[in-house]
Amino acid sequence: MGAAVGTTTDTADTTDTTAEPPLFYTVTTVSGHQISLSSDHYIRVENNGYVIASQLTLNHSLFVIHLNHPVRIRSIKKEFKMGLFNPITLAGTILVNDIFASCYNLNNLRGTHYEKHHLYAPFRLWYYVAKYYLGTTTDTTDTTDTTTGPPLFYTVTTVSGHQISVTPDHYIRVENNGYVIASQLTLNHSLFVTHLNYPVRIRSIKKEFKMGLFSPVTFAGTILVNDVFASCYCLNNLRGTHYEKHHLYAPFRLWYYMAKYYLGFGSEVYDMPRDDIHWAIGIYVHYGHYVVFIYQSLRALFLMGLIEFFIRMSEIIHPIFIKHAYY
Repeated sequence: MGAAVGTTTDTADTTDTTAEPPLFYTVTTVSGHQISLSSDHYIRVENNGYVIASQLTLNHSLFVIHLNHPVRIRSIKKEFKMGLFNPITLAGTILVNDIFASCYNLNNLRGTHYEKHHLYAPFRLWYYVAKYYLGTTTDTTDTTDTTTGPPLFYTVTTVSGHQISVTPDHYIRVENNGYVIASQLTLNHSLFVTHLNYPVRIRSIKKEFKMGLFSPVTFAGTILVNDVFASCYCLNNLRGTHYEKHHLYAPFRLWYYMAKYYLGFGSEVYDMPRDDIHWAIGIYVHYGHYVVFIYQSLRALFLMGLIEFFIRMSEIIHPIFIKHAYY
């Protein structure tokens, strides 16, 4: 159904006057924040991802903007209310009274929040096409980039005092093992710090919820954060190791060369249009399953081409060797 709002337009008042007012769950947190959701609407909770409002209990904790920790639910009240508001955002989430919730509910499109998000992919694709190719910049696109829930970060501190915060699925360089995702880090791992000629052991690993993401793609595939070396890549829809992801991003590195050295863009090639993920990379990652399939298919074709090449070469060289053997 949707999240409740305080006002309704005259057009909305004439459409549902014969329908009975839907049941809402009004949830209040210990911090005083409040949200009203229909019983089958998904909301983000700590640990369990997303649950529908009717499954909420006082043991659940919600995510509130500007707070670095989940907030426990203080009360849950059932109410019948008129007025529904159910937008669809690019991120699949929405901010209601500073509380993060899903855009989706358990309707005829059965499935979890994440499955529903995939089902609505055509609308998100239309958003990209409308905004970046058709020049449409209406207010409907303004709510898409500010509603993502606070992601979990692993804040890693080394014995030398250097610190880095990365998402759980982000690759970071460690001694001996190459690259591992942050959620696999232990105190036995050592990181690489600039200006030091040796790896530095991890002193502590802390889980935190933070607002704000920055995910640039560099030509080398690595990035320096607070003097600590990390990968530019994370374990998203583009499955694979750091090195495989680096191959998958080859088109962007090719574009970098073309833009800087042949198209004369100069320093503009480094510019970021905004603070979050670039729209082109966003599409690339979102349809990562297809990208990986194409990449693996091209690799297979390349290997088959090499095999065919060596077979043809052997067919040419073999008679020559036989001829020389008879002489």
